[in-house]
Amino acid sequence: MKNLFLLLLAIFLASEAKSNGDPIGGARALSLGGASITLSDHWSGFHNQAGLAGVEKFSAGVYLQNNFLLSELSTRGLGIALPAGGGVFGLSVKNYGYSQYQEGSYGLAYARKLSEQLFVGVQFNYLNTKIGEGYGSNSTFTVEGGFQFQASENVMIAGHVYNPNRSKLSEYEDERIPTLLSGGVQYAFSEKTFITGQVVKEVDEDASFRFGVEYKLVEKLILRAGVGTEPTLSAFGLGINLEQFQIDIAAAYHNTLGYIPQLSLSYHAK
Repeated sequence: MKNLFLLLLAIFLASEAKSNGDPIGGARALSLGGASITLSDHWSGFHNQAGLAGVEKFSAGVYLQNNFLLSELSTRGLGIALPAGGGVFGLSVKNYGYSQYQEGSYGLAYARKLSEQLFVGVQFNYLNTKIGEGYGSNSTFTVEGGFQFQASENVMIAGHVYNPNRSKLSEYEDERIPTLLSGGVQYAFSEKTFITGQVVKEVDEDASFRFGVEYKLVEKLILRAGVGTEPTLSAFGLGINLEQFQIDIAAAYHNTLGYIPQLSLSYHAK
């Protein structure tokens, strides 16, 4: 009975994640309520590939997210950014679930600066879903991409589209991966503080709104907080800078299902 409950819950949560975009990779994005398409780091392959163009040296990170304090519903991820060939290549890997239900996402991205103000990026993804007990698996490919535009010294504008080609996941009931459109803006009060917000919209679904704030308390400690809708959640977190390494911790609270803690560890080459 427990295995059946976990399987149904895993499938339900995966379905909810698809319908709400769930572009979150790394504890920084989660602690900002998922408002992440204006960010620029090695996690941008999960949010907005244009952000990879701002990475100047090799960076990589791993994260573990324990959804609702159930190990069977954990999400594990890897993000890498490698400047080369006049731009930046990115790799993003994410795995969700347990032995009876797993979803994997594997993305390869390329981003570059078209000017000092405009960054663009594109990514190709391989998606795979496996269900145990002989139910088999399905896989498909998607594409996504976005831009970031530094409108002024303080204002960043960003846009992103996920799966514009409406990739088919299954022949059964013509199941397709959702197409998602996102737009966002970031305002920097200073080098220490910014606020960011974005909207994510799927056709025939309610829009999801996300807002976050980040404040560098001291050189080695960063504080963050955020909120989101569809689903409704609140989040907070912190970042700890240790020269070439960074530890990010986040916790979000889903009004219906409970807590979502996440820990990520990153490395930045000198």
